[in-house]
Amino acid sequence: MSRRNTIITWFVVFFIMGLSAFGVRVWSQAGQFTTIKNLRSKTCQVYGGILAPEDIAIDRQTRIAYISSLDRRLVNSQKSNASAQRGTIRMLDLSNYQPGAEINYIDVTPDMPKRFYPLGLSLYTAKDGSKRLFVVNQAGKNAQSVEIFRVTQEGLAYEKSVELGAKITFANDILAVGPDSFYVTDSAASDLVSWVFNFAFQRKSSKVFYFDGNKVNPAAGDFVMANGIAMAKGGEEVYVLDTFARTLRFFKRNTANGVLEDSGVLFIGTGVDNIDVAQDGSLWMAAHPKLMDFALYSAGFRATSPSQVIRAQKGKASGGEVRTAYLDLGKNISGSSVAVAFDNRFLIGSAMDNKLAICTRK
Repeated sequence: MSRRNTIITWFVVFFIMGLSAFGVRVWSQAGQFTTIKNLRSKTCQVYGGILAPEDIAIDRQTRIAYISSLDRRLVNSQKSNASAQRGTIRMLDLSNYQPGAEINYIDVTPDMPKRFYPLGLSLYTAKDGSKRLFVVNQAGKNAQSVEIFRVTQEGLAYEKSVELGAKITFANDILAVGPDSFYVTDSAASDLVSWVFNFAFQRKSSKVFYFDGNKVNPAAGDFVMANGIAMAKGGEEVYVLDTFARTLRFFKRNTANGVLEDSGVLFIGTGVDNIDVAQDGSLWMAAHPKLMDFALYSAGFRATSPSQVIRAQKGKASGGEVRTAYLDLGKNISGSSVAVAFDNRFLIGSAMDNKLAICTRK
């Protein structure tokens, strides 16, 4: 063999080896090598009758849950009636809930805005006791907004819409911190190619933005995919989940300008989605233990995708405790996107599955 052919041969060998190693790393990051088993509470009740309850915000004073609902499969399809779909906010009264009893989702969606594709939710309670529900509206690539509704005895009353503008590529979740101020996470990808590229190369282009009532500005960065966001009871610490980095990050909040200062990170080891802070301060997260399975499930190429609920407790100094509270191969509920704790129970919602689960905490 000539020297030239030898060099070419070794180049091809090393290229294939490198490509294989890269593929193994990506597959591992996605959790595809992880062996999972069902770890479901025997007291979990699964209810249908709702389209893809992607996010849930619970009012722990009234025990009412607000749920974002949309036929996401139809909206993401190429069918002629897809663009005519309008999502809803469903209200679920849990004050007299009994396991196994029938539940009733009440549609409390105002007539405005006309195009309404709800995603992340956040409930804000003012000092005077008045409440507002903030909703990320993914009405289109160039029509992202946050809708603010006033909570009334009858349900929700439309107040106003905040256009997010060109700074934000794909608004995901929201955290309300004032009557018209909020944080919003930007996944920094709006198409499949961008999602795959960012994940495969762990490209940290995702950010958290802050709207102070007048303008949108960056508040924190260096995320691969910023997703769920929540705040501690005192209001000075903010939690942000990075789905693709599989981490929970802690931030100190500057209440004067909204800037978030990085104060720590906790590796969760699974594709975390939305986050909720329980009454006892524990952090509840829904997750996708196999991200490739979830991607294929979302695209309609798989019938199910595993669901996981994580309960975490931040340590006093650094780190913290992480444990799995629920794990399902996807038979009961697929593609879990949110877990919200209340009293001795927790709710599980899904990004695509038309189900909601209510479980008793151990």
